[in-house]
Amino acid sequence: MGKSKAIDIEKEPTEETITPKPVRRIGTMNTEKYLAEAPRRTATTPDIIGVDCMVMQIAKGMGRKIYNNPIELAESLQGFEDFCKQKNLSPSFVGLAIYLNISKSSLLKYFKDETEYTVMVVRNTITGEYVYSHIDKDVFNKYINSVYEKDKDGNNYSIKEYIDNGVYYIEYKTITFADVLAPIRSLIELSITNKGFEMKNPAFAIFLAKNKFGETTHYTDEQTVALETHDQFERMDDAAIKNLVQSLPDDESGIDDDK
Repeated sequence: MGKSKAIDIEKEPTEETITPKPVRRIGTMNTEKYLAEAPRRTATTPDIIGVDCMVMQIAKGMGRKIYNNPIELAESLQGFEDFCKQKNLSPSFVGLAIYLNISKSSLLKYFKDETEYTVMVVRNTITGEYVYSHIDKDVFNKYINSVYEKDKDGNNYSIKEYIDNGVYYIEYKTITFADVLAPIRSLIELSITNKGFEMKNPAFAIFLAKNKFGETTHYTDEQTVALETHDQFERMDDAAIKNLVQSLPDDESGIDDDK
C-alpha cells in the first residue's frame, strides 16, 4: 500500500511541477460589431505565414541579422534572382527581406547606408570565389590563422597557409552597403515598371515610382512648400525708400486744408 500511495503522490501535479502559461493580455472593448463589419478573406489574402513566431523572434533579438561589411552582404545576395524565379515571386523589397531572413526595416537601413568601409577580402586565386572578409585587421588575422580547411588529399591547412602558398589571395575593397544594393534596386525598379506598363490603370505603379519603388518605409503623396516672407524694405537703402515714399499717391488730394 505504501508503494502504491507513493506512486499516486508522484502523479499528482503540484505548484512546482505545473508549467506556468504565458499571459495574453487583452482589452475590455466589445468587438462583436467590428467583427461583423471586418473585411473577409479572399483569394488574394495571405495564408498563415507564422507572423506570431516572427514577432517573438524580433522581440527576443533573434531575427536581426547585422552584416559586418558590404562584402558579406554581397555574398549573401547571391542567388536572389534564382530564388524569386523558383518561388514564383516578383523581385521586391519584401522578397529580398525574405531571402536574407531580415525585416524590411533593417533592409532599408542598408539601402541608405553610404558609409565607406575598407574591407579585407580572402578569395580563391583560381575561381575568385569569396572565402572570408572583415574590416578589423586583428579579427581578420586571428580568423585566417585559426581556421583550417582540408585539401583534396585530406591534409589540414589554415587559411593563412593557403594564402602563403598562393591558393588564396587577399584584396582590399572600399565600398558601401548602398553600392552593393544598387543593382538590386534597379531590378526591383524594372519589375515594378514593367508591371505598370501592363496595368489598365498604372496609378499604383506610378505612386510606387514616386516613393522610390517601395524603398521608403511609408508611402506618401505630398509636396512640401517652404513659405518665406519677403520684406522689400529690408533690402532697400535710404534713397530707395525715400523715392518710394515720394512716389506714393497723395491721400489728402482734393481735401480742403482750411476745413
